[in-house]
Amino acid sequence: DLQVAYGWHMRAAAWSTNRDIAAARGNWERACEIADQLPGDAPVLQSMRIAPRTMLCVTDWQARPVQNSWGRFEVLRELCNKAGEKVSLA
Repeated sequence: DLQVAYGWHMRAAAWSTNRDIAAARGNWERACEIADQLPGDAPVLQSMRIAPRTMLCVTDWQARPVQNSWGRFEVLRELCNKAGEKVSLA
């Protein structure tokens, strides 16, 4: 079940955040992939697509290769605009 897997990766990322940021970022990246595979456009799915990307953007400065930052932020901006969600862009 993709929603269960998504939840697992988000919880694992939250647990790892202060212990191993690389592991947390790996879990957020996987959560992004899973959220993108979920069908539909319901508000809950939009939130599921926004949340891990927000955390990746917030922690980009801690990652060694930051080349993907701008592309990731553009995707986040598009998702937030579509959902009317401004807090994640602040």
